[in-house]
Amino acid sequence: MNKTSFLENLKLQFEEEEMSNILFDTKFKDIDTWDSLTKFSIIAFVEDDYNVKITDFSKIETVSQLYEFILLNNK
Repeated sequence: MNKTSFLENLKLQFEEEEMSNILFDTKFKDIDTWDSLTKFSIIAFVEDDYNVKITDFSKIETVSQLYEFILLNNK
């Protein structure tokens, strides 16, 4: 999985957020447009694109943590 393409695809899940503001150290809850719909969109994106199921998103706070979670669970 390429970090750059992952970040670009993740940014597409945020409809209104200025995409340049989302980096690997970004905390999801600090994004102005963060809401439950966006969270479920990211969960679906990860499952569809990387075949990884997220059962507890509360332990994932940053984009980097999400990336690492996918790497650890994509087998």
